[in-house]
Amino acid sequence: MFVTNLARLALGMVLLSGCAPRAGTITDKLTSLSVHLPAGWPRLPGAIPAIRSPDGKVFIALLDFKDVPIARVGEDAEDSFAAVISNTRIDAQESFSINDAAGLALSGTGMRDGHPVAFTCALVGHTIDPIQANQLLANLEQERSQLRNNLEEKRAAIKLLVEKDGEDAQFAFNAKAAQHLIMETRLADAKDELQRNRDELMHAMKNPRVSDLARVDPAMARMQAIHEALVREAERLEAQFGKGNPAVIDLRADIVRRSKIMDDYCDTLQKKYFIKTAPNAKQVLFPRDLGAEEVAVKAMEERWVAEGEAVDELGHAAHQLTVLRPEAKKIQDQLDSIQKQMDKLADKRSGKDVRDSLAVIVIGASDALKGNQAVIDAIFASIKSQPNH
Repeated sequence: MFVTNLARLALGMVLLSGCAPRAGTITDKLTSLSVHLPAGWPRLPGAIPAIRSPDGKVFIALLDFKDVPIARVGEDAEDSFAAVISNTRIDAQESFSINDAAGLALSGTGMRDGHPVAFTCALVGHTIDPIQANQLLANLEQERSQLRNNLEEKRAAIKLLVEKDGEDAQFAFNAKAAQHLIMETRLADAKDELQRNRDELMHAMKNPRVSDLARVDPAMARMQAIHEALVREAERLEAQFGKGNPAVIDLRADIVRRSKIMDDYCDTLQKKYFIKTAPNAKQVLFPRDLGAEEVAVKAMEERWVAEGEAVDELGHAAHQLTVLRPEAKKIQDQLDSIQKQMDKLADKRSGKDVRDSLAVIVIGASDALKGNQAVIDAIFASIKSQPNH
């Protein structure tokens, strides 16, 4: 390892001066380097501000590290210094954290233009003012507390909905809504049927005959068949034995009796029923009193209304879950983001995570560095003397 005492002093001046470059000023320092070049030390062309001693043995470069943690510069110097030095080997490393400056002193060996060289480096970067950090942390903590309360409220609402309607309220709503639609269709059919029955009752046959009722009532059909058979038998006996034949007289009396029964039964049917045409075009007896059907339709409608209210309630719950779950996730994401911000602020306050920093790299052989120490000191002094530095 090669680090001269003077070089250490120069690095320490940058690190311990208490006026390290602040965020947003590093680019200014790089640009202004050309103003402070010692006489006889040419500025080298290229994107990296750098100068070389007149004898070509000492090379000084300034590197602007953006979005690179200060600790990583030390851990992976080859990637960090690749623009000016390669095959780096860190022989010594020392970290500093003074006020709002984070510092890292490195020394080691590497290759430059195909030749082995020693290097020493001062890396300084802005952390954050502790008072400012504490205020930012307090603001974030207040925001986090409000978000946590909001998240707890939404999670409590979600829990209540899930306990009442299950994890997948939307699925339950879809199933219940489908059942409700079937109920609605059946109710509409029942109402239509009731109205048709009312219409048919209004236009029904006023006084249907026995023969009319026999076509729609099996009992009447059997009585009519027996009556017709008895009439035929009476006509046959009367033709054979005459009207005065006792068997004919008895048979005629039975026919009259049966006719009276049929007439009474016909009156009963007329009072209770009417003849309606069924959907299959077949005529049937249907009760004249539609009260039972009306009660059934009304009960069906009441069930449909009650079920509709349940469907609406379940749909509202499903909608609430659809809204609440993404909102809860969004709040959780916000909390995660705030936690990262707070962790980052804490690291920047402690100097663990400085991502905007300035590295001054001095490369050369031992005797060359000693011979140009005054110039090296002037470079460090010029950096230290910059505004806001």
